[in-house]
Amino acid sequence: MSLNNKYPARFSLKKIVVIIVIVLLFGAGLFYVLRPRPVWYVEDTLASVWARSLRQSAPPFTRIKTWSPKSGIPKGPGICITRTSPYNSGVGAGVICFKSLTETREENGALLLALDPWLVFYKHSGNTVSYTRIAAPGEGTLILPGAEPDALWAWTSQLLQQKMGIFADEQKQWDDRYTLIADDPRFQQNSKNCNWTEALSFLLRDGNSWLYAPFSKVMDLPSYRSGLLTARHFPVPQNWNQYGIQASLLWAIPTGAESKALAAAEAWLKDPQIQSLIAGEFHWIAAHPQGSPANPLYRDAQLAWLSSSVVWQKE
Repeated sequence: MSLNNKYPARFSLKKIVVIIVIVLLFGAGLFYVLRPRPVWYVEDTLASVWARSLRQSAPPFTRIKTWSPKSGIPKGPGICITRTSPYNSGVGAGVICFKSLTETREENGALLLALDPWLVFYKHSGNTVSYTRIAAPGEGTLILPGAEPDALWAWTSQLLQQKMGIFADEQKQWDDRYTLIADDPRFQQNSKNCNWTEALSFLLRDGNSWLYAPFSKVMDLPSYRSGLLTARHFPVPQNWNQYGIQASLLWAIPTGAESKALAAAEAWLKDPQIQSLIAGEFHWIAAHPQGSPANPLYRDAQLAWLSSSVVWQKE
């Protein structure tokens, strides 16, 4: 073969190598662009609050996709943010109950971020309410916002709790108590027509009164009004020797294959300062025991949460 015939072959080999390198680089770039990236799958009703939480911090990723609990937990890589329970214990009609949640703050791989506990609120100048007063009419005013379905259900669950974390399981009992509770003489007059706004206003009037309500309802008040209040557990019979708490719960559920990004996001979510930030946006409290109390009422709620052996919510 002549010298002139060797150069075209050599140049052809170089072209082939260049083409292979270009193809590999293009493929790598295409994979990088199209690879599944972790996202926050946020329950549709929580999306705006979650977006605010992300803007206030430095999360490992920021993309958000909304979803409806009716469609089931998303399957793609990311973390699902939801109030939908990852576990149903079946302890009573329509009740989901968790034990040891204050210690583990996890359930079936889901991480508890924050909660909105139901507590008995009263003025600093007043007295705590006794179990005897809860059980029957007496001195002071027991306030029931009887026009609010969530308040009716909360009271029904308390009155049908047979032991701590054990509830009546006959639906008819629940239906009957729920229907009749607003007419019970232990509550204020005309409780059937009372809403949350009126109940909170009633609580702040002169006199000894108590309101069983979610923490977030009271935190919606101006600070100069919420600062007049304190909070405690719902009273229980003396022989129970333990407390429980009803609460709405905010969960983070990892989805898809494990990755460094997901591991970093889980570590970020477990930080007590991050949980405090998230809880503050929701007007809830952080699940972590080292969450930063925003005010004395927050501290009351935190102590009630950390001293509860049972947590339950509506199914």
